[in-house]
Formats: sequence, structure tokens, C-alpha cells
Amino acid sequence: MRRFKNDDSGQLILIACVSVTAALLLIAAYEYSTLGTGENSINRENLNSYYFYDSIRERYSRIYNDPDYNVPSFENDLKNFTILHGFSVDFVCKDNNRTIIFIDKDIKIEEELEGGQCP
Repeated sequence: MRRFKNDDSGQLILIACVSVTAALLLIAAYEYSTLGTGENSINRENLNSYYFYDSIRERYSRIYNDPDYNVPSFENDLKNFTILHGFSVDFVCKDNNRTIIFIDKDIKIEEELEGGQCP
């Protein structure tokens, strides 16, 4: 230990070890913070809003046209899911058609889906 205090090369080695340890801790903290968010959430700022809308539309279309599912319950779950991920979705029933209203950043998409049943 005396060598580290009195020798310049020893101090450089100590500084290098501390720097590498700090870098590893920062990388580990970043990886841990993005662990549960999914692979696409890490670069969410770089993804197009249409990517998220297509994902919501695809999930909803599958459930909406299948009479075995409880559509209102699924809509509630999907609304809560979207709020957690930073965008908003709503479902409006007109006649026998549903309208998906999707809002993200500075974009608003409204699309009417035909078929299925309104509860």
C-alpha cells in the first residue's frame, strides 16, 4: 500500500482501477433500470409512433373479432398498459363498430374497426 501512496505509477494504477469500477457500476445500473421495460422501450425516443399504434391495433383486432373474450375487460387492461408506457388509447363504440383513438407525443390517430360486437 505504501507504493501506491509514494509512487506515481502506483497512483495511476489506483485511479485506473477506480475508474473501471465506476464505469462497470454505471453500466450495471443502466442495464438493471431497463431490465423490465422490454427490448423496444430502451430506444423508445427513436421509434415511430406508428410502431406502437400498430402493436395496439393488432392486439385489439385479434380480441375484438373473437366472441370468447371479455372485450371491456381487455380494453381496460390495454388502457392501463398504454398509460404505463407513456401513450394513451381509448375505444369508442358507435353503432356496431369500434373506433380506436391513439395519442402519443404529438400524434393522434383515429381508426374505425368494422365487425365484432359492441357490448
